[in-house]
Amino acid sequence: MTRAGATPDSMLRSVRLARGMTGRELARACGVNPGLLSSIEHGRLAPWPAFRRRAAAALGVDEGLLFGGRAR
Repeated sequence: MTRAGATPDSMLRSVRLARGMTGRELARACGVNPGLLSSIEHGRLAPWPAFRRRAAAALGVDEGLLFGGRAR
């Protein structure tokens, strides 16, 4: 599921789309508003640890797939 050259932020969006989930649905599952999720997906805002855990759980994937080696 990884793409060549995909950044952790774009992986979040790619996996979300592959799971057929809208931004609004993932935002709700992560306890954030859709605008905040968009900022994370576009790399304008760094995801914090609790968000990373919730996003991975909501998408049913390992946190490392979504966010790679990003500092925790």
